[in-house]
Amino acid sequence: MNIFKNIRLWYLYVSILKTHKKEITDRRNGLSLNIDLAHRISFMYVHDIKNDTLQTYGQRMAETNIKNQLNKVENFLEPFGLSELIGLLDIKDASLRNDKGIEVDAKHIIYIGYKFFKTTTVYRNLIIFTIVAILSSILFFV
Repeated sequence: MNIFKNIRLWYLYVSILKTHKKEITDRRNGLSLNIDLAHRISFMYVHDIKNDTLQTYGQRMAETNIKNQLNKVENFLEPFGLSELIGLLDIKDASLRNDKGIEVDAKHIIYIGYKFFKTTTVYRNLIIFTIVAILSSILFFV
């Protein structure tokens, strides 16, 4: 895909997020979605099954439940026009463990966002470039 088309679609993605931020992050929708500074949409998924069941049936059951939750979120975001622009970025484990290392509360933070490039990498590189440009201009004039 052309880089200019990627940038144009990213601008469209950001403008849709800014326009519909209140509707997307509204807690009454039952999804508890958040939007961070890198324009990623995140939500916490808590396993609604007992840990014994999770350990017995393994990770496959947890992955199936997470996929079902992702489908709910994607169906919710479809009327905003985000369904073709978003994709799964990352799943982070936020489980609480007791002192023996056994999972007490199985939670995952799921990040979805613009799927054509990683916005966190772009923002990090932009910040580094800005800092280097400011420091070099200060050193140049001193």
